[in-house]
Amino acid sequence: MHSIKNIYEKIYDFENLHKAWEKARRGKRYREDVLSFNRNYEDTKFGLPMGKEPDEVEVEDRLGNKGMPIGNLTSQMFANIYLNEVDQYAKHELGLHYYIRYMDDIIILHHDKKYLAQVKEDLRIFLDENLRLNLNKKTAIRPCSMGIDFVGFRIWATHRRLKKKTALKIKRSMKHYVEKVEAGEESREKMERAKASYRRILSHCNSYGMRQSLNRLFIRKE
Repeated sequence: MHSIKNIYEKIYDFENLHKAWEKARRGKRYREDVLSFNRNYEDTKFGLPMGKEPDEVEVEDRLGNKGMPIGNLTSQMFANIYLNEVDQYAKHELGLHYYIRYMDDIIILHHDKKYLAQVKEDLRIFLDENLRLNLNKKTAIRPCSMGIDFVGFRIWATHRRLKKKTALKIKRSMKHYVEKVEAGEESREKMERAKASYRRILSHCNSYGMRQSLNRLFIRKE
Protein backbone atom coordinates (compact mmCIF):
# COMPACT_ATOMS: atom_id res chain seq x y z
CA MET A 1 0.00 0.00 0.00
CA HIS A 2 1.33 3.42 -0.96
CA SER A 3 0.16 6.95 -0.33
CA ILE A 4 0.42 10.44 -1.81
CA LYS A 5 1.07 13.06 0.86
CA ASN A 6 1.38 16.89 1.01
CA ILE A 7 -0.60 17.76 -2.07
CA TYR A 8 -0.14 21.51 -2.56
CA GLU A 9 1.55 24.65 -1.38
CA LYS A 10 0.02 26.59 1.52
CA ILE A 11 -0.60 29.54 -0.79
CA TYR A 12 -4.13 30.45 -1.79
CA ASP A 13 -4.79 33.00 -4.50
CA PHE A 14 -6.08 36.15 -2.80
CA GLU A 15 -8.38 37.05 -5.67
CA ASN A 16 -10.23 33.72 -5.50
CA LEU A 17 -10.42 33.84 -1.70
CA HIS A 18 -11.86 37.34 -1.96
CA LYS A 19 -14.58 36.03 -4.27
CA ALA A 20 -15.38 33.31 -1.72
CA TRP A 21 -15.59 35.94 1.02
CA GLU A 22 -17.88 38.10 -1.12
CA LYS A 23 -20.30 35.18 -1.42
CA ALA A 24 -20.11 34.39 2.30
CA ARG A 25 -20.89 37.97 3.39
CA ARG A 26 -23.75 38.45 0.93
CA GLY A 27 -26.65 40.15 2.71
CA LYS A 28 -24.46 40.98 5.74
CA ARG A 29 -22.07 43.60 4.30
CA TYR A 30 -23.32 46.48 6.50
CA ARG A 31 -23.08 44.67 9.85
CA GLU A 32 -20.38 46.27 12.01
CA ASP A 33 -18.64 42.95 12.77
CA VAL A 34 -18.51 42.14 9.04
CA LEU A 35 -17.19 45.62 8.18
CA SER A 36 -14.51 45.33 10.87
CA PHE A 37 -13.45 41.89 9.66
CA ASN A 38 -13.40 43.11 6.06
CA ARG A 39 -11.00 45.98 6.91
CA ASN A 40 -8.60 43.66 8.72
CA TYR A 41 -8.95 41.02 6.01
CA GLU A 42 -7.92 43.42 3.26
CA ASP A 43 -5.08 45.17 5.14
CA THR A 44 -3.28 42.15 6.62
CA LYS A 45 -0.31 40.42 4.97
CA PHE A 46 -0.24 36.68 5.58
CA GLY A 47 0.84 35.08 2.27
CA LEU A 48 4.01 32.97 2.17
CA PRO A 49 6.60 32.79 -0.62
CA MET A 50 6.60 29.49 -2.47
CA GLY A 51 7.92 26.59 -0.40
CA LYS A 52 8.23 28.54 2.86
CA GLU A 53 6.77 27.67 6.27
CA PRO A 54 5.22 30.39 8.52
CA ASP A 55 8.12 30.33 10.99
CA GLU A 56 10.62 30.84 8.15
CA VAL A 57 9.23 34.20 6.97
CA GLU A 58 9.22 37.49 8.89
CA VAL A 59 5.86 39.28 9.08
CA GLU A 60 7.10 42.23 7.01
CA ASP A 61 8.25 39.83 4.26
CA ARG A 62 4.88 38.13 3.84
CA LEU A 63 2.75 38.67 0.75
CA GLY A 64 -0.23 41.00 0.73
CA ASN A 65 -1.95 39.56 -2.34
CA LYS A 66 -1.88 35.86 -1.45
CA GLY A 67 -2.60 33.55 1.45
CA MET A 68 -4.91 33.45 4.43
CA PRO A 69 -4.38 33.67 8.22
CA ILE A 70 -3.47 30.45 10.01
CA GLY A 71 -5.56 29.44 13.01
CA ASN A 72 -8.61 31.63 12.38
CA LEU A 73 -12.01 29.96 12.20
CA THR A 74 -12.55 31.86 8.95
CA SER A 75 -9.48 30.13 7.51
CA GLN A 76 -11.15 26.75 8.02
CA MET A 77 -14.24 28.03 6.25
CA PHE A 78 -12.24 29.45 3.34
CA ALA A 79 -10.21 26.24 2.97
CA ASN A 80 -13.31 24.08 2.81
CA ILE A 81 -15.11 26.38 0.38
CA TYR A 82 -12.09 26.81 -1.87
CA LEU A 83 -10.93 23.18 -1.81
CA ASN A 84 -14.35 21.64 -2.23
CA GLU A 85 -13.56 21.59 -5.97
CA VAL A 86 -10.61 19.29 -5.29
CA ASP A 87 -12.81 16.93 -3.25
CA GLN A 88 -15.43 16.73 -6.00
CA TYR A 89 -12.80 16.12 -8.68
CA ALA A 90 -11.02 13.45 -6.63
CA LYS A 91 -14.17 11.54 -5.73
CA HIS A 92 -16.32 11.91 -8.86
CA GLU A 93 -13.85 12.39 -11.71
CA LEU A 94 -10.87 10.34 -10.53
CA GLY A 95 -13.03 7.91 -8.54
CA LEU A 96 -10.63 7.81 -5.59
CA HIS A 97 -11.88 5.56 -2.81
CA TYR A 98 -9.27 6.13 -0.10
CA TYR A 99 -9.10 9.93 -0.23
CA ILE A 100 -8.70 11.89 3.02
CA ARG A 101 -8.49 15.66 3.41
CA TYR A 102 -8.16 17.88 6.48
CA MET A 103 -7.82 21.55 5.51
CA ASP A 104 -4.88 21.59 3.06
CA ASP A 105 -3.52 18.20 4.14
CA ILE A 106 -4.45 15.28 1.84
CA ILE A 107 -3.75 11.54 1.85
CA ILE A 108 -4.57 9.19 -1.03
CA LEU A 109 -4.10 5.45 -0.57
CA HIS A 110 -3.69 2.79 -3.26
CA HIS A 111 -1.68 -0.40 -3.71
CA ASP A 112 -0.33 0.61 -7.16
CA LYS A 113 2.51 3.13 -7.14
CA LYS A 114 2.19 3.84 -10.89
CA TYR A 115 -1.50 4.58 -10.46
CA LEU A 116 -0.70 7.10 -7.71
CA ALA A 117 1.88 8.74 -9.97
CA GLN A 118 -0.84 9.30 -12.59
CA VAL A 119 -3.25 10.62 -9.93
CA LYS A 120 -0.57 13.04 -8.78
CA GLU A 121 -0.15 14.35 -12.33
CA ASP A 122 -3.94 14.64 -12.82
CA LEU A 123 -4.23 16.62 -9.59
CA ARG A 124 -1.31 18.85 -10.55
CA ILE A 125 -3.04 19.80 -13.80
CA PHE A 126 -6.43 20.30 -12.12
CA LEU A 127 -5.02 22.49 -9.36
CA ASP A 128 -3.06 24.62 -11.81
CA GLU A 129 -5.87 25.10 -14.32
CA ASN A 130 -8.84 25.44 -11.96
CA LEU A 131 -7.62 26.74 -8.59
CA ARG A 132 -4.29 28.36 -9.45
CA LEU A 133 -2.50 26.23 -6.89
CA ASN A 134 0.81 24.37 -7.10
CA LEU A 135 1.77 20.99 -5.73
CA ASN A 136 3.79 21.20 -2.55
CA LYS A 137 7.47 20.41 -3.08
CA LYS A 138 7.10 17.81 -0.29
CA THR A 139 4.41 15.89 -2.21
CA ALA A 140 5.54 12.27 -2.11
CA ILE A 141 4.50 8.73 -2.98
CA ARG A 142 5.83 6.27 -0.45
CA PRO A 143 4.99 2.95 1.26
CA CYS A 144 2.59 3.14 4.21
CA SER A 145 5.08 0.99 6.13
CA MET A 146 7.20 4.15 6.49
CA GLY A 147 4.36 5.89 8.30
CA ILE A 148 2.21 8.76 7.02
CA ASP A 149 2.63 12.33 8.29
CA PHE A 150 -0.85 13.73 8.90
CA VAL A 151 -2.21 16.51 11.16
CA GLY A 152 0.89 16.60 13.33
CA PHE A 153 1.31 12.84 13.76
CA ARG A 154 3.16 10.05 11.97
CA ILE A 155 0.65 7.27 11.54
CA TRP A 156 1.15 3.53 11.03
CA ALA A 157 -1.49 0.80 10.85
CA THR A 158 -0.69 -0.21 14.44
CA HIS A 159 0.17 3.04 16.22
CA ARG A 160 0.68 6.82 16.06
CA ARG A 161 3.57 9.01 17.12
CA LEU A 162 3.99 12.76 17.39
CA LYS A 163 6.11 14.25 14.61
CA LYS A 164 9.58 15.18 15.84
CA LYS A 165 9.11 18.78 14.71
CA THR A 166 5.85 19.04 16.68
CA ALA A 167 7.38 17.43 19.76
CA LEU A 168 10.28 19.91 19.68
CA LYS A 169 7.86 22.85 19.42
CA ILE A 170 5.90 21.60 22.44
CA LYS A 171 9.05 21.18 24.54
CA ARG A 172 10.31 24.65 23.62
CA SER A 173 6.92 26.21 24.30
CA MET A 174 6.54 24.61 27.74
CA LYS A 175 10.13 25.47 28.70
CA HIS A 176 9.37 29.06 27.71
CA TYR A 177 6.21 29.05 29.86
CA VAL A 178 8.09 27.71 32.89
CA GLU A 179 10.79 30.36 32.55
CA LYS A 180 8.18 33.14 32.19
CA VAL A 181 6.28 31.94 35.27
CA GLU A 182 9.49 31.79 37.33
CA ALA A 183 10.34 35.35 36.26
CA GLY A 184 6.85 36.54 37.19
CA GLU A 185 6.12 37.50 33.59
CA GLU A 186 3.35 34.95 33.04
CA SER A 187 0.57 33.53 35.20
CA ARG A 188 0.68 29.93 36.36
CA GLU A 189 -2.95 29.58 35.29
CA LYS A 190 -2.07 30.29 31.67
CA MET A 191 0.78 27.79 31.82
CA GLU A 192 -1.56 25.14 33.25
CA ARG A 193 -4.00 25.70 30.39
CA ALA A 194 -1.19 25.24 27.87
CA LYS A 195 -0.02 22.12 29.70
CA ALA A 196 -3.53 20.64 29.64
CA SER A 197 -3.85 21.40 25.92
CA TYR A 198 -0.56 19.68 25.08
CA ARG A 199 -1.37 16.67 27.25
CA ARG A 200 -4.63 16.34 25.35
CA ILE A 201 -2.70 16.26 22.07
CA LEU A 202 -0.36 13.62 23.47
CA SER A 203 -3.31 11.48 24.54
CA HIS A 204 -4.01 10.77 20.87
CA CYS A 205 -0.70 9.04 20.19
CA ASN A 206 1.94 6.75 21.66
CA SER A 207 3.70 9.39 23.74
CA TYR A 208 4.90 7.85 27.01
CA GLY A 209 8.48 9.11 26.55
CA MET A 210 7.33 12.62 25.63
CA ARG A 211 4.96 12.83 28.62
CA GLN A 212 7.73 11.69 30.95
CA SER A 213 10.05 14.32 29.51
CA LEU A 214 7.49 17.07 30.18
CA ASN A 215 6.84 15.74 33.68
CA ARG A 216 10.57 15.96 34.47
CA LEU A 217 10.54 19.58 33.27
CA PHE A 218 7.74 20.50 35.66
CA ILE A 219 9.09 18.51 38.60
CA ARG A 220 12.49 20.18 38.24
CA LYS A 221 11.03 23.67 37.97
CA GLU A 222 8.05 23.55 40.35
